[in-house]
Amino acid sequence: MILSVTAADALRHRMLDPENLSSLYFAEADTTDSTFIGPIQVERKDGNYRRLVVTKDVKPGELLFVTPPVANANVEAVYEEWKTCNDIALVAERVLVRSIVEQANENGLRNSISVLEAGHNADSLPTIDRLLGKDTSPSTTKLDEETILQIIRRNAFGSDVSTFPYIQLRWQSDSSYRPARVLGLYTLAAMINHSCMPNAVRVFSNNLMIVHACQTIQSGQEIVASYIPVIQDYETRQQLQSLHGFVCKCSRCCFEAGNGSYLLKLDADQLDLPIRNKQLSNEEKRYIYMSNFQTYLNAINSGKLSDDTILEYCTQLHVALAVCHNASTEHLSVRTYYKPPTI
Repeated sequence: MILSVTAADALRHRMLDPENLSSLYFAEADTTDSTFIGPIQVERKDGNYRRLVVTKDVKPGELLFVTPPVANANVEAVYEEWKTCNDIALVAERVLVRSIVEQANENGLRNSISVLEAGHNADSLPTIDRLLGKDTSPSTTKLDEETILQIIRRNAFGSDVSTFPYIQLRWQSDSSYRPARVLGLYTLAAMINHSCMPNAVRVFSNNLMIVHACQTIQSGQEIVASYIPVIQDYETRQQLQSLHGFVCKCSRCCFEAGNGSYLLKLDADQLDLPIRNKQLSNEEKRYIYMSNFQTYLNAINSGKLSDDTILEYCTQLHVALAVCHNASTEHLSVRTYYKPPTI
């Protein structure tokens, strides 16, 4: 699958809905039921946790899979209930739970969700068809609303570019606005484990999830993605323990928790430290730029830096993002958030 963006596509995207990337990826096509499975398979690591791996060498930008959700929260239903609740996250969960309950007799959905209920302790590995909701063999899985809710909270995927707070603000001022999606359950994508230094990223075209490699992935290597924005600092990223029940031990977290702890939060007058410190590796410097991303942006937009310093910081942030999360939404953020002075 080759995705190309013309100048006309970009203009249409800006005119229709700049928060919805769908018009950039598929300008005309209806992609609601599109599915593509690349060189991937589910395996068990050391007889313990499940993981998704590639079955051949994969280059950056190569498509890994495309899938619609097995269950989805209807946007209109979320909006109507939000008007009396004003908590979009809570409402989206309720609507998705009801959607799953209403389809409880569908074996494909029940078999798919049962994989998430069993977690890493499942006796057998799920097939790709089961993860996609296509295994319609008789199911004995019993799903109550509380179990479904807990599955959603640990595995569902919310809005991407248009965050919940943003959608809520738009609805407060524009009752006609409808985001492309709000919350959905993508069981295949839920097999991907977390890393703050991911080798894969996801984007959405309406309800369709598109996952591609952002780094070279060797055959047999695990596919990892970030469950949270990579530009969050170390302290914020530790929320993973309360949200998902694990402590991240990727190379970035280990560096920041140990020798790099003094670099976790730079002051405005310390921003040139990664450039001056010759003892830091390029990789360690990228960790520092990621964890202090907002501080750098604030300095860039402060009007107090020279043009040369702004260019240096923007270049370093760009390179760090490209290496850490190539081709992701956040990779656009240096240009998105940098506001050059009006002449």
